Amino acid sequence: MLPKGKDGTHRALTKAETDVIIKVAKAGHRFGLAAMLMLYAGLRRGEVAAFNVDTDVDLVAGTLTVSRSIGYVVNQGEERDPKSAAGSRTIPIMPPLLPFLSSCKGYAIKRKK
Repeated sequence: MLPKGKDGTHRALTKAETDVIIKVAKAGHRFGLAAMLMLYAGLRRGEVAAFNVDTDVDLVAGTLTVSRSIGYVVNQGEERDPKSAAGSRTIPIMPPLLPFLSSCKGYAIKRKK
């Protein structure tokens, strides 16, 4: 059975669009890692905002772990658990994502407590 929803609300990125994202990320854009995590690991905006390269990436095992998210209330982010049990997951690292993660070890998003 097909999911219920409006037709045409989402579409896949074109090859040209993904090529631009990758090119800009490789050029060192400040949101390059975030874009690559969304593109190659399927992370959502809130999951990327809560992502910490030092604690969420295991380069030896070749995995990254999603265990928290940032939710936005009146433009203020607050850390929270994922919406469902399926939201906490371990994902294999796709080869194109490896150079971005390796170069960002020691980087964590700084946020107010």
